[in-house]
Amino acid sequence: MFMSAQPLFIFPTGDSQVDAQHDELDTCIERLFAAKTVMTSTLCAMSLYQRVREHFFCEAKLMRKHSYPAIEAHLYHHEELISQLNAVARNMAIEPWNKAGLELFIAELTHDHIGTHDKQLAVFLSQEAASPQSKSK
Repeated sequence: MFMSAQPLFIFPTGDSQVDAQHDELDTCIERLFAAKTVMTSTLCAMSLYQRVREHFFCEAKLMRKHSYPAIEAHLYHHEELISQLNAVARNMAIEPWNKAGLELFIAELTHDHIGTHDKQLAVFLSQEAASPQSKSK
């Protein structure tokens, strides 16, 4: 019963692992918006929650491995998104068909976080991979 007012678009970052996880998030989001029952929407929301948490964990690990200089700001944004997702989940338990908070979270995740923070991470990783120092490691 959810219907997204805006078309979904997750910006490619250029990192194959991160982009594959973004594709999984996109699939979860599409399933959530296609849900026709409260039970289905709840299960899809739980799946999205799990995949977001896993994705953020993998990103944090990747950033630490590569000594990403903007890690603190990126991780802080992860924490903000998880807090927002927790609030959306609580609200869905009370009012399952209220989509406003969910759509706001998805816009924040896809357009702001992925389109900005993850894109910056991918640029850093591609520059690191292209640098002569990384080839000698």
